[in-house]
Amino acid sequence: MIFDKFTGFNHWVIPHATAVIRVVGEKSGAYTVDVIKDLSFFETKTLKKYDAVVLNNNCSVGPRRNQILDMLDEDKSLTEEQKIKKATELENNLIDYVKKGGGLMIVHGAIVMQNNSLSFSTMVGGSFDYHPPQQEITLELAEPGHPLLEAFEGKPFVHVDEPYFFNNAYIQKKF
Repeated sequence: MIFDKFTGFNHWVIPHATAVIRVVGEKSGAYTVDVIKDLSFFETKTLKKYDAVVLNNNCSVGPRRNQILDMLDEDKSLTEEQKIKKATELENNLIDYVKKGGGLMIVHGAIVMQNNSLSFSTMVGGSFDYHPPQQEITLELAEPGHPLLEAFEGKPFVHVDEPYFFNNAYIQKKF
């Protein structure tokens, strides 16, 4: 299942990443993809239907950096207290899903989805701090002999990207 809704920065690659994940599943026959853009994504009954979830560039907005609350703001029938309670419940549903063995893949800006939540930060290994402009980066191979890195023949390579710097749970280095 892919969640590719955002309330903050609109990464132009969102539809492309979703399409690639879908096509790889279809062509390989390894999995099927459902794309969900509403809060039903975080309901326990929805999560239970899937082996893995993908958070695709789910950037939140503003200083609170809480996409679930951003989306709940659209429901004018809820009080602020009700929104906070529901947002906590939905976030905990996702965290519990992963703790119980559900797969999780986060793509690029998805690390910002619940950026100020230490629980979310712990689950994904950190929170977004900042990034400089796109630039050339030389990537050194941490384990040059690993089978997944064979194509690089043990050599570093240059990539153009905006390197993310992390905080919160990242400083614990419990990856």
